[in-house]
Amino acid sequence: MSGILALVLGAHAFAPSHDVFVGTEPNRIFRVHRPEQARLRHQPGWAEFALGEGRGWEARFDERTGTAHRAWGPPIDLGPVNTPAQVQRAIEAFFGRNPGLTGVGPQALRFASARYAAQTDTWYVEFDRMVRGAPVWRGGVTARIRFGKLILLGVDTYPEAVVPQAELTARQAILAAEMSGPAAFAAHSEASASLVVLPLDVAAGLEYRLAWEVHTRTTTPVGRWVSFIDAATGELVGVYNEVRFLEGTVYGTHPVRTLDGNNETTGLPLVEVEGETSANANEAGEYTVDGDSATTWLRGSYVTVLNVAGAEGSLDFDTADPVWTTEDATLAEIATYAYVHQVRDWQLAVAPEVGMAKVALNANVNDGSGNCNAYYDGNLNFYAAGGGCNNTGQIADVVYHEWGHGFHYYSLQSGSWDGSVGEGVGDVVATMMTHDSLIAPYFVTNGGGIRDVAPNRSYPDDVVGEVHEDGLIFGGAVWDVWGELADTTGEAREDSGVAYDTVTHLFAEALKAGPTLDVTYDEFIAADDDDGDLSNGTPNFCDIAEGFAEHGLGPLASEAGALQIDVLPLENQPSGAGITLGGEVLNLASACVEFSLASADLMYSVDEGENWSTVAGEVSGTTFSVTLPELPSGSIVWYYVAASGSSGESVTAPTVGKIAPFSFYVGALEELWCNDLQQDDGGFTHALLAGDEREGADDWTWARPSGTSTDPDDAYSGNKVWGNDLGGDNYNGDYQPDIVNRLSTPAIDVGSAPEVIVQYRRWLNVEDGYYDQATVYANDTAIWANHTSSKQSGDENTADDQWVLATHRAGVTGGALVLGWEIASDQGFESGGWNLDDVCVYAPAAADSAFAVSDFVATDDLEGTVGLSWTQPASAGTTSAVVVRREGEYATNAAEGVVVYTGTGLVPGAAVSAADAFVGHAYYTVLVGGDSGFYEGAVAGANADEGTGLASDAGEPIDLTSRTGCGCGTTSGGGAALSIGAGLLALRRRRR
Repeated sequence: MSGILALVLGAHAFAPSHDVFVGTEPNRIFRVHRPEQARLRHQPGWAEFALGEGRGWEARFDERTGTAHRAWGPPIDLGPVNTPAQVQRAIEAFFGRNPGLTGVGPQALRFASARYAAQTDTWYVEFDRMVRGAPVWRGGVTARIRFGKLILLGVDTYPEAVVPQAELTARQAILAAEMSGPAAFAAHSEASASLVVLPLDVAAGLEYRLAWEVHTRTTTPVGRWVSFIDAATGELVGVYNEVRFLEGTVYGTHPVRTLDGNNETTGLPLVEVEGETSANANEAGEYTVDGDSATTWLRGSYVTVLNVAGAEGSLDFDTADPVWTTEDATLAEIATYAYVHQVRDWQLAVAPEVGMAKVALNANVNDGSGNCNAYYDGNLNFYAAGGGCNNTGQIADVVYHEWGHGFHYYSLQSGSWDGSVGEGVGDVVATMMTHDSLIAPYFVTNGGGIRDVAPNRSYPDDVVGEVHEDGLIFGGAVWDVWGELADTTGEAREDSGVAYDTVTHLFAEALKAGPTLDVTYDEFIAADDDDGDLSNGTPNFCDIAEGFAEHGLGPLASEAGALQIDVLPLENQPSGAGITLGGEVLNLASACVEFSLASADLMYSVDEGENWSTVAGEVSGTTFSVTLPELPSGSIVWYYVAASGSSGESVTAPTVGKIAPFSFYVGALEELWCNDLQQDDGGFTHALLAGDEREGADDWTWARPSGTSTDPDDAYSGNKVWGNDLGGDNYNGDYQPDIVNRLSTPAIDVGSAPEVIVQYRRWLNVEDGYYDQATVYANDTAIWANHTSSKQSGDENTADDQWVLATHRAGVTGGALVLGWEIASDQGFESGGWNLDDVCVYAPAAADSAFAVSDFVATDDLEGTVGLSWTQPASAGTTSAVVVRREGEYATNAAEGVVVYTGTGLVPGAAVSAADAFVGHAYYTVLVGGDSGFYEGAVAGANADEGTGLASDAGEPIDLTSRTGCGCGTTSGGGAALSIGAGLLALRRRRR
């Protein structure tokens, strides 16, 4: 993955001041919709892997690209993996055996690194995804190898990525970054630039930019800037600041934790003491020098405290146990020195192998150039009091937090030094030190703290693009995992027992993978593994899953719980056959939730939910199969699947069952009008029908959905949909209270169709119809409305979590049709409302009745000729037919091949035979028509068949028209032109 490990050490800090830009990395948001995850599990590449070497593996897919964003399962033997070179060859061989996993060829992946953590016998492996010679930013493949076996993969290869060539040079990009960024008037130094490919979520979907990643440094304002300059246009695509602002024995007296009047005297480790000889005190502050007097400074072998406001403090003493006080140095100097060594001691106990405990640091205190702030840039920096804030060098939590950024950086074995995770890391280190969720009490002079990790910030809904706020998601998750562990062990938060030791170990190990927010749960699980097999759970799986679930991460984050039915919804079905549906019940947290599939039933209705029938499925292990009886052509079927466990557990698909079931149509449909909403808005109009005229009251929008509230992240097809409040700017994705608004189609000419069927793709979230109403109209007549609870409980909401096929009878017979979708809300709860795509209007296909041919035959055994025969449909209107020959595939209309037969005045219901003088193999289609037009389409075994004419010694074709009654009026032979008359309706048969 494109590398943050290679970055020059940046600066992280406590809270943003008002005049220093921070920004955030251009990380994508990865949302999880379980039905879409189920669909992606059936992709050929993953399905092939899961049936072979990856049997038993699970995955969480990137719903935009289809790749396995994180995958895990039983250990896979890779052969010898004792050196980085062996690891590289082993992973490359694994890709070679499973080419569908990455979605790109081997030339598109470049080995980046393989780092080994001896403490856990784990290799952290990275491959960059290369596009036009540049790595994809935070893209590629990451792998974890434990005990010599592959246990986890992350595949972010962006198979569709294409970028133009660079037009700007590196120097031009550096100048553009300096001039267009937030520090345009500052002096920049340490400039460097390298090409990367940025995957960006934009209105049209995923967009790929070839960009120069430019690094510069400024001192005023304080900044280590990372700017992305479009390599073709010079545009500043994004920028962020790696300075993350946090808005005897020798003893020292300092606050225990913060400026609340509670002080303590502790030993000052490693301080330099100079008498007749010199020495550094030990970890307890104990020293030995010659002479009866000496001097000590707040500098040691680990940290040197520097007073920005004046001379550094020193203590002259002639007693064995001198005590630093504010007479000898400022309180910030003494306190910072003590707090840094306290947190270093914590690291030496938790993760002694991490380099942060070994690198020499400077701690700059009493910096009067700002206030209410502190930061880490490879050293520690603390501002003086002012602006309503106390001196940050005197507050332990601030020191712990800033030091935590260095711990994060030096922990990395792979991945990235992510800003949002980094702020969470700083907060977690502070909570580990204090056992308190409140960060830095008395940061402000009235006693208030800066943040609290206890509230449940959730991914992705609470991601706001500000690193301190977003970091609370990770910080809060770790806090809650700690709480779950403590509940399991019966310990209190104040204890440093098993729960504390476990969470600190998991935290320290997870950081080595360099996760972004969306994969922090996965890395905690990997850190908890004790046998190299993630398929059998981990010792603390349930506590980790429960803790992260409160923050939108992990398998228990969904309100639906751990169980999910993996089933692909049925599309429209042909008439005259049974309908089979198969699926599987997945237990996403089997270590915590026991489930044994006992039954799976399909409930269906053919009268819009008035009556329901049940068909029991056949169950085998975790899978099921259920077959509907043959249903009459023209049926609209509503259905859902309900599965039960042996202990009474239940799960349905869709999630809300018959409140908002799946649907499909039985029989063929002829398209009268369709709009996929991609090229334009379809001429749809919308209006506020009731409620106050205020911004957003009429919130219908034609755009790409943004995933806000309960809306989808993407359109069903293409990029655009019509929907209520699609988010962005000041909009939150919810329809407004106490309004009625409606979206309407233009008038649609449905001709003389005797029946009209409306179908569209729907993603609808609306409160129980007892309170809020979502209604579909046809010419101002309601043809569907959302479910209303029968007991006025008011909690049976329609809650689509996937695109579903909605099917309605329009109730019109010919003429013009205007469709409408309406939301009517009360003053209470609001949700995402309507999302609409691929809106279509159909008539039941004539091919299913008047124009159907089901017995067309083309022969294979005649010399020089292909015999053609069929039965003309019985309808009085079917008096014409053409047969079209085509090579390689069937023709679906007369223009797609050679017309070898034309018949008019044919007798409905009569047998027809003809011949094509032809030698060779070809595909034949009979198209039946009449005064109203011709059927278009080809269905093998019905109106289409393959035929072969054999070579004849005589070279003369056989005239088959004389062998049977052809039931014809006027006919013409091979190559005849089709002459039906201009302006006739072509009846198209589209299988839906």
